[in-house]
Amino acid sequence: MDSKSAERAHWLQRATAGLATLLMVAVTALGATAPLGSMVLLLPLVAVAGTLFVRERDAFRTLCIVVGGFGFIVGMLLFSFGLFLVVPSAIVLLLAAWADPRRSPAVAWAFAALAAMVTALALTATGWVAYNNLSSV
Repeated sequence: MDSKSAERAHWLQRATAGLATLLMVAVTALGATAPLGSMVLLLPLVAVAGTLFVRERDAFRTLCIVVGGFGFIVGMLLFSFGLFLVVPSAIVLLLAAWADPRRSPAVAWAFAALAAMVTALALTATGWVAYNNLSSV
């Protein structure tokens, strides 16, 4: 095994994947108010959270691209069934794949900042929807 393939994922990449997991947890909690909402969102939550357990850099990047790309495509295809909620988390996960400062520091920090903005916007929207749902009860 050569040293390049044994490198660990950078902490910035893992933190960005953590943002995607945090976002998916919030969306799943919001979906718990629907009859089967949390059950439908549980599998994407496990897939997104699974990226946090991969330490090797190339495997982490590949898993982020696969899970993020699949989540984005499924979210767009099943938009009318409510799975569009996984799209922001999928976007953040795709950004985490390229947020490695060892390759290009400026690009990595730009992707991490963009991921933080997407997360903040999506969490704000999720909070607004949760507030409106709770205030109407």
